[in-house]
Amino acid sequence: MADRAFLERLSRELIDQGKLIESGWVAMRLQSVNPGAPKDQLDDMRMAFFAGAQHLFGSIMSMLEPD
Repeated sequence: MADRAFLERLSRELIDQGKLIESGWVAMRLQSVNPGAPKDQLDDMRMAFFAGAQHLFGSIMSMLEPD
């Protein structure tokens, strides 16, 4: 399992680069995914993570008032 301080530092670096969702994916991968997972599995999991983030963002945006 990844060290909390390392994850916080990495998240800040990615967010500074404008990669907020990427930072969430990296943190989740480091904390939850088997380090020996095959590339195909990682690719599918990353796509699902980003799809979930897009769904959440789209849902929030569609609920906001036009003004």
